[in-house]
Amino acid sequence: GIPTNEEQATGLELRALLAQKKGKDPYSIFRPKEYAGTSEDPHIVPSIGDKRLVGCLFLVKQDGTFSVERKRPNRCNPKLTRLLCNDAASETEAFVP
Repeated sequence: GIPTNEEQATGLELRALLAQKKGKDPYSIFRPKEYAGTSEDPHIVPSIGDKRLVGCLFLVKQDGTFSVERKRPNRCNPKLTRLLCNDAASETEAFVP
């Protein structure tokens, strides 16, 4: 017969399919939980890998992208909130259903 998506998926695609099957949100469909955006309580950026490229619009005519890594909060501008990468496929998901 024809193999299912789970049978032929590998790597990150397989992790994403398994996470979706468990009710997780690897593609950021759910509304994120609110965070203070400080070093102690950074905004959580869901990611299947150890880091993720995110975009930021911090001034009207200036925008940019920067990398957010696991266990190391980062921010796009010194005056803005901090972001931290979180495993989207883990059991400690940072989403509100």
